[in-house]
Amino acid sequence: MRNFMLVSSFIALGISVCFPSWVEDMIAVVLILTIGIMHGANDLILLKKSKGDENTISLKNLFYYIAAVGLIAALFILLPHWALPVFVLFSAYHFGEQHWEIKLQKGNLLNGLFYIIYGLFIFALLFAAHPEEVQQVIIKMSGLTLTSAFFDKSLFCLAALTLVTIAFLAWKKRLKTSWLQELFFTIVFVVIFNTATLLWAFAVYFVIWHSIPSIKEQIEYLYGGVSKSTVTGYLGYAWKYWAAALLGLGVVLYFFWGDEYLLLAIFFSFLAAITFPHVLVISRMHKYR
Repeated sequence: MRNFMLVSSFIALGISVCFPSWVEDMIAVVLILTIGIMHGANDLILLKKSKGDENTISLKNLFYYIAAVGLIAALFILLPHWALPVFVLFSAYHFGEQHWEIKLQKGNLLNGLFYIIYGLFIFALLFAAHPEEVQQVIIKMSGLTLTSAFFDKSLFCLAALTLVTIAFLAWKKRLKTSWLQELFFTIVFVVIFNTATLLWAFAVYFVIWHSIPSIKEQIEYLYGGVSKSTVTGYLGYAWKYWAAALLGLGVVLYFFWGDEYLLLAIFFSFLAAITFPHVLVISRMHKYR
């Protein structure tokens, strides 16, 4: 998986160098709407598995899940100043958990804090590479105005916190990976984030470094291993929820077509709405696997 992610990242870097920005963004949208959304489409099956329930998905769980997505969407409309920072924190935890969960010893509260710090560091790398575009998206999503200096200072602080935490975890012998390897991964992220467009850079991390490893993890949890039949089984359950999510997003985007930054704001708000319950389900999966 590590070799696949690295090779895919260098292919993505080649795309950003050799093709115009509209091609990058088009590929990014396709990957996010397929693999990216698909990686969260089996949450109800994962929830059922973690509860030890062998019955079919209950209507109650389905209702609660849809209600959670609807509530977050409503918060982005009614209280965007609060919803956006909370979304960033949840997503940061989720990204950090996916990247580090199998690389750290379990059973320590520091792990959760480190997940957030690392995830925020990844966001800071991305935001500092595209400050003007990120500013416009944030304004459309929440009305907040952040300066380029804010992104630069955040990156410096989060980089320092990440290094200190990794050094502490290594000193405590809690790391199951090489810090040199992680440094190399970070350099790869820096190069891609500063070469690709904002959307393509986000897609590379979200799809290649997050969604695909997550799908592999989910298949192993549900079926005990990855094979053609288990992948088919995973997709067989997921496609209905994936199609429903895609249809909902398509309807919303249809009514707001024409404003690039507004479309990006709606796009990321949609990802936020489906991220909140997904984060809770995946954390439960990690707890009970």
